[in-house]
Amino acid sequence: MPAGSDTIGSLQVAADNNLASLELDFDGDVTVDSKVSPGIAFDPQQSMSVFKDFIRTLGLNSGVEKSFLAKIDAAIASYSSIKLDAAMGKLNALSNEI
Repeated sequence: MPAGSDTIGSLQVAADNNLASLELDFDGDVTVDSKVSPGIAFDPQQSMSVFKDFIRTLGLNSGVEKSFLAKIDAAIASYSSIKLDAAMGKLNALSNEI
């Protein structure tokens, strides 16, 4: 999970089964932006949306932020259309830009 200077993390351990979940607040507004728990299947679309939320907290130049977010939006759209190679291409383009 991405983390910035304002990120607040909380690890919750259930007393009855000792399973832990990680809650993250990326922008420090005391609202949980992402939660990772055992037994919950990985959701690429949700992870890309969480990454978008994180990018918005970085205070990037507006042009750079828009470019990053557009690439993630394109990857989400491709993934939603089951065009996985296209989605990976968009994420690779983002990685190259970063």
